[in-house]
Amino acid sequence: MGRHCFIVPAIASVLISGVSCEDSWTSGRLAVPDAKEEGGLAEPEEDLAPVYYVAGVEYPEGYDWMRDPQHGTVECSMFLMRGTFRCLELSVGYDFEISSYGDMARCVGDHIFTDYSTMAETVIRKDGTEILRYPGREMIKGLTEDEEGNVYTLGVPRDGNGWSFRKNGEQVSASGAGTLTSGLYLDENVPVFGYEVMEEDYYDRTRRYYIVRNGVQAEVKTVAENPEIADFRLWKGSMHVLYSESGKAFVENYGLKTGLELQGMTLSSLECLLADSLAVYAVGKVVSGSGKQTAVWKNGEICAVFDEDVEIVACYPDGKNLGAVGYMADDRSSPVMFRNGEYSRFPSGYGIPDRSFADFTDGHYCIVLVPLEAGRPPMYIIDGETFTLDINGYVFSIGKVWM
Repeated sequence: MGRHCFIVPAIASVLISGVSCEDSWTSGRLAVPDAKEEGGLAEPEEDLAPVYYVAGVEYPEGYDWMRDPQHGTVECSMFLMRGTFRCLELSVGYDFEISSYGDMARCVGDHIFTDYSTMAETVIRKDGTEILRYPGREMIKGLTEDEEGNVYTLGVPRDGNGWSFRKNGEQVSASGAGTLTSGLYLDENVPVFGYEVMEEDYYDRTRRYYIVRNGVQAEVKTVAENPEIADFRLWKGSMHVLYSESGKAFVENYGLKTGLELQGMTLSSLECLLADSLAVYAVGKVVSGSGKQTAVWKNGEICAVFDEDVEIVACYPDGKNLGAVGYMADDRSSPVMFRNGEYSRFPSGYGIPDRSFADFTDGHYCIVLVPLEAGRPPMYIIDGETFTLDINGYVFSIGKVWM
């Protein structure tokens, strides 16, 4: 079985229809903040830059991993790549307590963390070595590691409801009810996540939202009487809430409401809050004479409206830069990247499932292209270089370290 990979010299060589990073199509409606304006990209400390790693799974030659007829029991391997170099390979299977399913593994920094459920326990491994084992069968929905090396997990029971938040395997807080609304993330090196609870009485159904910081929860409230909350997050210790009220959209912080301008367009929906090192951004859908488009707001002002021909999967604010990934609205198998005011199309037959399959940081980026059918090789792009793996499998996660 072939296990090598090769570099395509330039991204232009794999772009379709003659479109390259230098020769891209742009939307005249797109506005991107000027680097000279307030909120421009801060200089990285000591000129550090991210080094990207990607993790994936390789199956036996000819095995149809899309259908997976052996239901995850086929002998295969999990690997970690840095550019063209395979720096780690793990055996997968029951005997190794490592699953072949990508949603039970993730790349954190330059390591692969996996979770596995036995009949009575949950096992967490780092690069194949067991680091945590605790009672209860949990599906891990979030895992992160702080600067001191503490490992935090956010799991949901496989045979019940609610969630469990743990530090180094020890339960810090838990709930028998509630649905997670966000993944586990670090704010000022402190673990944070959110969840919602649906409460019903004879007259009405009410959603209540909670933020959990370092295991301590607090209800998310706004000054609005009947808000429709779309998202909320902590940023530098400060709570931001995105919601609509009477057809208008707001971001609230410390009880102060900032309305989102529409510039003659109509609000269709609100999606999420995002943050970089400098600001918090809102993302939603608007409707104009051109159709439905994805918009991004910063401090209540529109800073980008994407072309109606592109369905945006995720946006990545990056100081003076703005990155995004998606696909052509009329062809979900034709992936698209947006960066610095330009769109670039990638080979058809690939997808970008969600925001975890791309990263834009300090002017650098990594994008994973997942084949939509078995037989196509997985691909990933790092700062303009396209890496195509000569394997039967896929890449499922991105990690980065600063060097």
